[in-house]
Amino acid sequence: TSEGVIRVITGFTADNRYVYYYHTIKKTIRLIRLEDAKVIANYRLGADATDIRSSPDSEFLAVGGLDGSLVVLIIADARTQHCLKRVHRLPSRVAQTLPNARRQPYNTWRSVAKMAVISAKREADSGSQSDSKTCALC
Repeated sequence: TSEGVIRVITGFTADNRYVYYYHTIKKTIRLIRLEDAKVIANYRLGADATDIRSSPDSEFLAVGGLDGSLVVLIIADARTQHCLKRVHRLPSRVAQTLPNARRQPYNTWRSVAKMAVISAKREADSGSQSDSKTCALC
């Protein structure tokens, strides 16, 4: 289908194993492995990308956003063994091996919910007729 005139950012990683393709309307970056022309990643950005660069070792893509954001994406290709090892060393993956790592997000959310209930009760007890600002937290 015709999508009109769009701006596209494309390029190769430093080792020429992958091509990245950014679509301005969809705000997505697709990473394509050149060996078999398979799309191995499809990432949607929160803001329009102004520039995309590959790291010298082709392990990461850095994306600069129009809103001043910087997103660093790891290239995780299941066919490459060193990529899998690198993904398992990420802080988000290492934290899962700690004893209380699974309960921590639940405890954090539970604490936030309790604080929201306490705050809402205080506003109700004070006789305020205005809308509670605590609902925005929930």
